[in-house]
Amino acid sequence: LFALAAKLGWLIGLFALLSGGFGIANMLYVSVEERRSQIGICRALGAKRKDISREFLGEAGLLALLGGGAGILMAGGLLTLVKLAGGTTGLPLALTLRSVATGIAAAMGVGIVSGVAPARHAARLNPVDAIKK
Repeated sequence: LFALAAKLGWLIGLFALLSGGFGIANMLYVSVEERRSQIGICRALGAKRKDISREFLGEAGLLALLGGGAGILMAGGLLTLVKLAGGTTGLPLALTLRSVATGIAAAMGVGIVSGVAPARHAARLNPVDAIKK
């Protein structure tokens, strides 16, 4: 029973990471389009492509960190509620430091991977064309 619950937890977690990754990528693409002229001005003033990429990858990492932190807080709250209700699931319910670190690392990894394409898109904008829009 424990092995089935663990596999189900991993499956739910993977779907959450996947949907979070798509959400982060979508938000960053929208952000690139909204800030197109600002990116063009920065590039025209001498900002390098890697500077623009770092900015958007930093935003992706921050979004992922916030999402992962919110998920861990919700999981901790749910575990606390189950324990307070006296639920006896027969499963060892605990939020360990290792699970928190794994969750944050997974969220950050997905966030950074999701932010690569929008960051590259922003960094490759032609400064003149970007300022026009």
